[in-house]
Amino acid sequence: MQPESADGAGPGELPALRADFPCFRIWREEACDRARYVVRSLHLGLNPHTLVTDDIEELRACLEPSRHAHCPRPHPAGQPRP
Repeated sequence: MQPESADGAGPGELPALRADFPCFRIWREEACDRARYVVRSLHLGLNPHTLVTDDIEELRACLEPSRHAHCPRPHPAGQPRP
């Protein structure tokens, strides 16, 4: 389990985001004692394509417009399913 980050996002926040935005791959990276959240669209036509931020609320705000966007199925080959 990952420790709570400086922005207050606990380890349970990522599973909730993944459930809310199933057409995106969302993960956390840590480097140089800093946490970064990375988002990649699983579909070429779905935006944003890539997002990198250290603020979980900014991440959610950027993804919010695509919450109800059409998510083609199945996901592209080689991509993990949410």
